Amino acid sequence: MILIMAVLVAALFAHGCVQNGPAVPRACTMEAKICPDGSAVGRQGPNCEFAACPAPLPQTCPNETKTCQDGSKVGRQGAGCAFAACPQANYTIPPANYTLYGKITIGPLCPVEPCNRTFDYGGVRVNVYDAASKNRVARVNADSSGYYGVNLAPGNYLVNVTDAAGNSFGLPSLDYTQSFTIEKGHMIRMDFDIDTGIR
Repeated sequence: MILIMAVLVAALFAHGCVQNGPAVPRACTMEAKICPDGSAVGRQGPNCEFAACPAPLPQTCPNETKTCQDGSKVGRQGAGCAFAACPQANYTIPPANYTLYGKITIGPLCPVEPCNRTFDYGGVRVNVYDAASKNRVARVNADSSGYYGVNLAPGNYLVNVTDAAGNSFGLPSLDYTQSFTIEKGHMIRMDFDIDTGIR
């Protein structure tokens, strides 16, 4: 009898009539992978593979602008949301024609950005003085964009910027008078960035 039962059990296993018990779930190791956005994913699934990293969200830069020396504005852009480069200065007064030349920028003109106001530089005067005697030796008008140029003989000079009546621009506590020396055959570029104090 025992022999017959053994033969029957063997036959059943051979024909697949008897199944093993339920599959035991496989446990994945507790590892984590750091994704490019800083989040972490673990292992999962039957093969214990790392889960997919989340899709990166589109980056939105702050809606901020920076005013360039020529008066144009640039915004933030790119992966780091840095300000775009300002355009290269394109002097309307060719510097080769003058021994002293430059650009005047006066601002800000509004307490907050963006600002739609513009400054008329046509009323700006550039005054040049002999450094020793303090006598004025030249006075020129800036153009409407703030560019100026003047020819000077070699020597030591002082220069400042005023309106037509001789009043200074900018904060009263700041003196924008600059000293410089013209050498024979040389040119000097001198820009003025004047702070109005408007905040």
